[in-house]
Amino acid sequence: MVKYLTFGIATKIIIHNKLKENEDLKEKINRLNKTIDLDLYNIEYATNSVILNIKKDIFEKHAIKFLVEQWESIEYKMKYAIVEAFKTLDGCSYDSIIDAAKMGIVANFRFLENTRISNDISYIDTFGRSDISCDLLTYLVDGKISLQNEECALNYLRNCIINSSYNPIKKAGVINISEIIE
Repeated sequence: MVKYLTFGIATKIIIHNKLKENEDLKEKINRLNKTIDLDLYNIEYATNSVILNIKKDIFEKHAIKFLVEQWESIEYKMKYAIVEAFKTLDGCSYDSIIDAAKMGIVANFRFLENTRISNDISYIDTFGRSDISCDLLTYLVDGKISLQNEECALNYLRNCIINSSYNPIKKAGVINISEIIE
């Protein structure tokens, strides 16, 4: 399996039930509320998991602005073309934005569904008690990567993004190492 460093917005977060001691899913959600802004998501309790789906109205209002904001912090030769391409999506519906990502109309802009690619973001539970994956709307995909202490590095990078942003959707931003089976 090949691993790629990916930056994006978690549109769907699945918290799988791997109970530690007497912890239940609601306790786990309360603990994760420190790293994930639960107000950004609709919460669905299933038998063996909790599913957080990003609220479409919040996504539509803030996602593209967040992606533009992040790209304005990146130094890259095609930066201005990418920013302008993202701006054309501002005001579009959730489904239109996801479809645009699936078609790859903007460089690095992809929709990575957890059912097809391993998008493990368990590192956002700093207690290490959760098995968490997500569907990821990426705005930056870097090359192949191998990290030894990825939890520390990913938390550091994610916190840098959160602390540098004023956008309300910032806590939906995650960094991931996506595993693509070749």
